[in-house]
This record gives sequence, C-alpha cells and structure tokens, in this order.
Amino acid sequence: MSRLSPNMHTILKSDIIELLNSKQIYTVLDFIKTDSKVIEKTSNLTFREILDIRKVLLNKYSAHPRNALDYFKYTISNSAIIQTGIKKVGSIVPTYIDIFYLKT
Repeated sequence: MSRLSPNMHTILKSDIIELLNSKQIYTVLDFIKTDSKVIEKTSNLTFREILDIRKVLLNKYSAHPRNALDYFKYTISNSAIIQTGIKKVGSIVPTYIDIFYLKT
C-alpha cells in the first residue's frame, strides 16, 4: 500500500504526516484502519477533515464494483468465435474424461 505523502490531499502536510508516523500510521491502509479519534488526538485534525481525507483516499486506492454482465457482453461483442469443426469434445479426448465429469 502507498505511503502517506503531502500530494495525496491538500490537508495532509508533511508535519501532519510526521505526527501520524509517530503513532505508526505510515500508509493509506494504516490511515483508513486507524480509529478516527486516535488520528484526531495525534494530528489535531478535525473529524470532518479526517473523513474528507479518508473519502479521497478510498476513491483513489480502493477497487470499484463492476457489473460482470457488462464485461461479458463487451467481451462477446469484441471477440471472434473461431469454429473448430469438432462436434463433440469426446471424439478427440479419451473417454475416461467423460466418465470423470459424469461422476463429479
């Protein structure tokens, strides 16, 4: 995870980061996991400022949910399906594989 730096948010100045480092808060993940009251006491930031910083950091460094169906449709529409001419997989693969799939 990325270390906290002054260019991540306008409120995060180097002196505030040093205060956070004194409480073992080095990275974005440390900042998000740490209780806001601890950050408030350590860095003299207001609760609103802490929430604003967290919001910006979460937007920048967290994964955003995506719709799998949209990706599937995109993949199907942008890929070519190549016909192999093989009617059944069992005709080229030994029959014990068919038996294995029937048992499971």
